[in-house]
Amino acid sequence: MTLVTEPHYYLHWPSSETMKQAGYGTVAHVPCVFDKNWAYVDEASRYLRERALLEWTPAGQVDDNIEDAGTSRYPTRKSLQNYGERLTNFLEWCEFRNLAWREVHYTDHLIDRYQAEMRNGAWSERHRPLAPRTINARVDEACYFLRWAASHGYRGPFKVVSTLKRKKAGSATHSTQRTVTVKVRAGKVRPNPAELRIPTPEEMKRWHRAVLVRKGYTKALMCRLTCETALRISEVVNWEYETLPLNPDEWKVVGDIVEVTISKGVKGTKSDGPGGNEGRPRVIEMPLKLAQELHRYRMEFRPSIRRKWINAAATPAEKMARASKAHGRLFLSEFNGEPVTQDRFWEAWKKSGYLPYPEWHPHLGRHYWACSTLLKEAEAQREFVMKHGKHLPMDWITGITASTLLMKVQPQLGHLDPETTQTYLKWTHQLLKLQIDQDYADYLDAAWDVEDCREA
Repeated sequence: MTLVTEPHYYLHWPSSETMKQAGYGTVAHVPCVFDKNWAYVDEASRYLRERALLEWTPAGQVDDNIEDAGTSRYPTRKSLQNYGERLTNFLEWCEFRNLAWREVHYTDHLIDRYQAEMRNGAWSERHRPLAPRTINARVDEACYFLRWAASHGYRGPFKVVSTLKRKKAGSATHSTQRTVTVKVRAGKVRPNPAELRIPTPEEMKRWHRAVLVRKGYTKALMCRLTCETALRISEVVNWEYETLPLNPDEWKVVGDIVEVTISKGVKGTKSDGPGGNEGRPRVIEMPLKLAQELHRYRMEFRPSIRRKWINAAATPAEKMARASKAHGRLFLSEFNGEPVTQDRFWEAWKKSGYLPYPEWHPHLGRHYWACSTLLKEAEAQREFVMKHGKHLPMDWITGITASTLLMKVQPQLGHLDPETTQTYLKWTHQLLKLQIDQDYADYLDAAWDVEDCREA
């Protein structure tokens, strides 16, 4: 089945300065949608505008049938880009299938056709089934848009079929959980624990080397920070010059771990309004070796980037202006001296010439850390018990995994959905049952032997 070769819809980011000068400063950070003839698509653009300003939120409606749809924080640029890309994908599908979005229904169209075609690869650029996370996000966005359109009179009523589900609700910082009843969108694609995978040590080394050679030391170090601390892409990009204290004597070191407090780019309510990136502080752990590497980058490599950028100025006046310009972010591009953006980091991660597997992207770096941590802790427990001549109980895997999730993984990730928790539990159980042997122990030993990305 052939897909659309020429896009019918485009997500466009207007010039912020031009928008402000024209008197539209409040929406200068919001993208808009154009069709293939570069005609402004009013409904789609207004939807994104109202989402960006929190004038309309999915959970703010009386008939809320979509789980975890709402938020009280202003969307970041990356979130708005995700909204826009998912929306234009849905509009492209409607165009390709000769369907008017005003006539689309939930079960007949979104589930039985749009979702089904993403699951079997018919609506996929590579003609391969898409990941459950991608499918659910796209269908959710289509539901949001169609509900918004119905509430504004652009179409007739749009009903999302839902079911009641009891789930555990908790947080990353509290061990207590409560059971709540929520409405869940019917037909969501459930992830298969058997499909969760992490790269092998050899694959990780080859990928790190490819990023280093093709994209430079800065972005290779950012990739390491993601995989060794489970930070989100926004948290890595917004890592500041002084996030790790300048004086190593002030670091909070426990054994071979350094505790660091982060607040920029974290998920949750932001204090800076639209476009702000200051969130609730969270304490994370990072390997001492990585902290030392970040410090060397800050004190030795980063200054050379700034000097090169300053000396490349065309005029003495521009040179002075660059010298006086201070960047709060730690990671600077080796090509233009500016802070590395999320898009450039994503590109370095995905387009270095080698990937452990095609779906490998920055968010999966969090899974890599979580899975590696679970496996390492489980194997350490098994070795300890066996060393002392004791027998392992039948449910030892579930017990140690649940404990590690609560005490170590949740605080580090900052948020862990109950469904993700169950996926980790099942995945770890399956893998350990299959690989309790010496080869697997060797794998665990090597999983944390990450090659120093400064080496040639």
